[in-house]
Amino acid sequence: MRISLIFPMLFPAMLLGQNIKQVWKKDFTPHGTAAFQSAIEATNGYLISVGATQVKSQGGTDGYLRITDPGTGQTRFEKLYGNKEDNVFYSVAQTYNGLFLLAGATTTGGKNGKDAWVVLVNERGEKIKELRFGGAGDDVCRFILTSPDGSALLAGFKNDKKNGDIWLAKMEGDTLAWETEIGKNQFAGISGIVKASDGGFVLCGNTDNKAEPGTGYVYVTKVNAQGKPVAGWPKFLGEKGWSEAGSLIATHEGGFVIAGKTNAKGAGGFDAWLVKLSRDGFRQWDKVYGGKGEDMAYALIQNELGYLLAGASDSHRSGARTMESFLVQTTTGGDLIWEEFQGGDKDDAVSSVLYLHDGGYALGGYSGNDTWIQRITPNQSDLLAVAGLRNLEKIETSDVKIRTADGTVKPNEQTALTFLITNNSDTDLPDLRVIADKRTENDHLDAWNANYFGTLRKGESIMASVPLAGKAELTDGACELSLTIASGEKKLKSINQNITLHELRPAMLGIKGFQFVTSATSDAVTLKVEIVNNGDESSGPAEVRFSAPPGISVSGERTKVLGVVGPHKSREVSLTFTKGQFKEAVANIICVVTDGGAEAIRKTMEWQAGGKVLAGGPIMIWTDPVPQNNSKNKKVRTNDNKFGFKMAVADSKPLDTKNFKVKLNGVEMEGSKFNEEELSPPKIENERYTYIYQNEILLEQGVNYVQVVIDGEVSEILEVEFSPDRANLHLMVIGPKHDDLKFTEKDAADIAAAFKNQGGENKLYNQVITYALHTPEKTSETAIKQAFYDLAYLWDDKQIGENDVLLIFISSHGKITNNRFKILQTGYDPKYQDITIDFKDIVLDILAPINCKKLIFLDACHSGGAKDGFGAVSKAVVDLANTQPGISTLSSCSSTEKSYEDPSWGNGAFTKALLEGFGDVECTDINGRFSADNDRDGIVRLGELYGFLRRRVPELVKQTIPNAPTTQTPFMPESQLDVNLPIYFIEKK
Repeated sequence: MRISLIFPMLFPAMLLGQNIKQVWKKDFTPHGTAAFQSAIEATNGYLISVGATQVKSQGGTDGYLRITDPGTGQTRFEKLYGNKEDNVFYSVAQTYNGLFLLAGATTTGGKNGKDAWVVLVNERGEKIKELRFGGAGDDVCRFILTSPDGSALLAGFKNDKKNGDIWLAKMEGDTLAWETEIGKNQFAGISGIVKASDGGFVLCGNTDNKAEPGTGYVYVTKVNAQGKPVAGWPKFLGEKGWSEAGSLIATHEGGFVIAGKTNAKGAGGFDAWLVKLSRDGFRQWDKVYGGKGEDMAYALIQNELGYLLAGASDSHRSGARTMESFLVQTTTGGDLIWEEFQGGDKDDAVSSVLYLHDGGYALGGYSGNDTWIQRITPNQSDLLAVAGLRNLEKIETSDVKIRTADGTVKPNEQTALTFLITNNSDTDLPDLRVIADKRTENDHLDAWNANYFGTLRKGESIMASVPLAGKAELTDGACELSLTIASGEKKLKSINQNITLHELRPAMLGIKGFQFVTSATSDAVTLKVEIVNNGDESSGPAEVRFSAPPGISVSGERTKVLGVVGPHKSREVSLTFTKGQFKEAVANIICVVTDGGAEAIRKTMEWQAGGKVLAGGPIMIWTDPVPQNNSKNKKVRTNDNKFGFKMAVADSKPLDTKNFKVKLNGVEMEGSKFNEEELSPPKIENERYTYIYQNEILLEQGVNYVQVVIDGEVSEILEVEFSPDRANLHLMVIGPKHDDLKFTEKDAADIAAAFKNQGGENKLYNQVITYALHTPEKTSETAIKQAFYDLAYLWDDKQIGENDVLLIFISSHGKITNNRFKILQTGYDPKYQDITIDFKDIVLDILAPINCKKLIFLDACHSGGAKDGFGAVSKAVVDLANTQPGISTLSSCSSTEKSYEDPSWGNGAFTKALLEGFGDVECTDINGRFSADNDRDGIVRLGELYGFLRRRVPELVKQTIPNAPTTQTPFMPESQLDVNLPIYFIEKK
């Protein structure tokens, strides 16, 4: 949600009282003058404010931009724009793709006074471009509003108001799609403009002398989406005396509210004034606030309680000589709830108020010549709780769109992905936001991580936009974003979106197709050839040159001038000829296409004299998978690197597999490289042989360009985006407390900590979701059983996916009871030996239906530090590991061994070695140096980890406990050892 407000000298305040509390406050006291005019909250949460300043200026005033961190109040970026003349920004608006339009006036470069001035900047304030609009006299833009389609509405005045009071213009790109002027000495100025629910615009301000009631009143008028006045408007507000408008907002229910001042009613001079209008502009009620002094409202927002007005007042004390900042909170009907005054020995005022996405406020104003900005929050939050939100299935989203012409992102391209969020639930959704996280490693695309949209009310929709930026070094590839929609602390929905990255290619002229057409009235034949530019840049001067064999009589020029062919555009040329003296049955006509004088492509086209009119060359149509069509290529997406396809082929001659080749990313592959090539028996239809050709190829990650070549004829490109699903790691660590084992709890906590940073961009896993059970209350019998049942529920609820990895780490005692292997919980009592965790029933059987990659790291063998009575445990663990299908179990020792712990390790030997392996520690034994990342590729795979543990654990025990009764060597059945399974990412330093 972006809220735009107007104020003469910006930001936060000095207001503190029983109704509000301060989060932070920043004073701006430059050595000069600074007048802030407008501010918004950007969808990334930053506060964007504009105005004018003489600080650091070489002359006149500079347009001024400040970008403020909402959490701390610190200035992120500060920019000045202009030259030695006068420049000012009055308004700022965010575009859908994360840029900002700053609007105002400039005399720089103007020939006749001021020009309306619009500057486009990025989120760092770096100027992208600037535009000027104007002619004779002064032209000023006071407001700018952006639309989801990328256009913007400008509002101000033109040519000193000689042709109208208010100038309105729609800006599309760098030009004005339309402009108009309304009023003639009716409207003294414009105090506010908002978009109406029907697509039109509502404006307000103060009346001029030709207005129906005269001066001293407030007007409200409406125009349609094209700027044309709407019948029945304007409306005039006020009574005998004087009234002024300071701010205008559109309300949630479709009406409008104006804040300002009036002396037509109330106890003193001017009173702060609030007027509520229906959607048709009719006054529903008005209220005044203040005391016996002067009270006025400059700014206004709607919140959960009603309306919050901001301004100045000297009614705080009888006989006051200075104004104080003034805040008024009302109900939705305008009744006073509370009011606050704050000030010092100078005139103080609040000139702006922003209602932030999380329910807080940013106030702006001045004290004397000093400006300030302050963030406050109500002492009692007005936000709605969503912890008990029901009907989450009614939070609906539309398809995600990439806002580019072809749906791809190119180098240096600033765009966005957009989608509609509709709240069909039974309550409002406060602090709605979309979090965008990369699921694939790709440094060529930037996306705004956190995107805030304020409160989405029940029954309403909002177009969510997540800005994207392609970097200059972008190459062909793909990036998958995970979009999480949340409200407050509640996660509502997740969407995964693939984004195709497209490197710009130079012009590539080719022949898309050709056809011989015989005249119905003569023996003339016309060869029609379609030339296409498959590149992303325009061609140079292009020509097509035809040559025909002797005897063929050609009409007209054989060289056809095409000129410049735009990117992804096509042109048709034709050559008309007769058979003449040509005696052969087949004539080969050669077509050469040149680009800037250089040959781009040459093709021989075979004409069969006396034959029927047939399109030349084979016809090739992609049939499976069915591609999406766009202006350039046909597209499909897959998460499997083995890509099988089918193509329907028709040709005038018989074909076999020797006629076919496959081109992958421009490289022609010889023959049936993957032994999957098949060609159906032919069918003969209309003198053509028709086939179904199929093959399978291996894709590279990212975008792949696939073509089929038949006797030199190349098919259309099939653009295949291969984006493997990134796995989440679901890690459960269990470490019950036992009196005779000192490190089980710490083992579990240390393993959880080791995996903490394994998720995210440029990491092995998309996310690491940890279920930590290593405190007494979480390692009771009931708590452990519930944790395993919860895993089953997560699988049923699709929160654990087939591509995910489930890793269970257990450090505890194991025991054989009634020939069943048990894991002992915290507080185990031998008198109740049946009250334990049955490893098969609770662990293996519950995990069995979860159809993802499952690993168990089990340090629950017969412990070398344990009491007697735990015999045969190690053998039971190994036997279970050998018999349970679908689960890979790595136990801490073999069937005849014990496992050990020692204070010098601070862990069990098994856990100590695991941590060394994940920490890329280089170890030494009798055979030399070794580490878990054996091939040094930064990824510890299961085979590498197993090999490391089988060398390291025995060496640890041997060095530290030389008199241990047994050795300790971890064990995993060979049938379960997926040696290539990635386990851990080691970040090289």
